[in-house]
Amino acid sequence: MNIVKWMMYSTALLIVVIPTTIALFSATSFSSSFSHTMITLAILLVIAAKLLNVVQKRQQNKTYAGDVGAVVGLLLVVIIRFI
Repeated sequence: MNIVKWMMYSTALLIVVIPTTIALFSATSFSSSFSHTMITLAILLVIAAKLLNVVQKRQQNKTYAGDVGAVVGLLLVVIIRFI
């Protein structure tokens, strides 16, 4: 489960970093809808990884309040982005 979680974090990071470096080092730019979609997708991947972390911590009887707070906060960001 840890491998899947870290792959989600890595993919989310790459989804943000690759288009940013392309835009910085070339004369091209991306449309706002593409940027909006990529950022939302990255946030959703982080939320999914955090939910896996909550499940894993719950099975180990560890505290997971911080992860739930992060999930709620990121969900609010995604919802506000759609409004």
